Formats: sequence, structure tokens, C-alpha cells
Amino acid sequence: MTYKQYHTMCTHPDMIWQYCQFLKKEYGDDIEIYVNNEVSLNFRKSVPLIDLEYNMAIAEWHLFSHEEWIMDGLGGRINS
Repeated sequence: MTYKQYHTMCTHPDMIWQYCQFLKKEYGDDIEIYVNNEVSLNFRKSVPLIDLEYNMAIAEWHLFSHEEWIMDGLGGRINS
């Protein structure tokens, strides 16, 4: 992965999910993947973008709905 890809992926949950699926394919279905990723907006305190306790190896991606593993930007989950 290039630096540009890494830097872009840090703020794009769909790219993080795709990379986790790549790791799952490379290392087998019996692994667990946890993401420690924080973002900051307008000089605010950094908060997790992805739920730290969610196993991304089992995460699903639905194009037109919210995913339960994406945080709300305030340190909590979005209720949908």
C-alpha cells in the first residue's frame, strides 16, 4: 500500500472495509480484525471513526444504508 492510499483510507470507512476484506482473504476466514482509527474535524478532539470493539472480518458493507461499525463522530454509534 502506498502512502497516498494509506492517507486516503484513514478517512474513508469503505476503503477500510475493503482493506479488511483483503486481509481476510489473504490470511483466512478464521481471523479477527480490529481497527484503531481516529479522526478530527475542525481542530476538535480526535474520536474513533470505526468501533474499536467490532470485528471487521465479519463486517458487511451495504451501499445505501448505515453500517453499525461506523461511529457518529462524537464517540458513539449512529442509531438507525
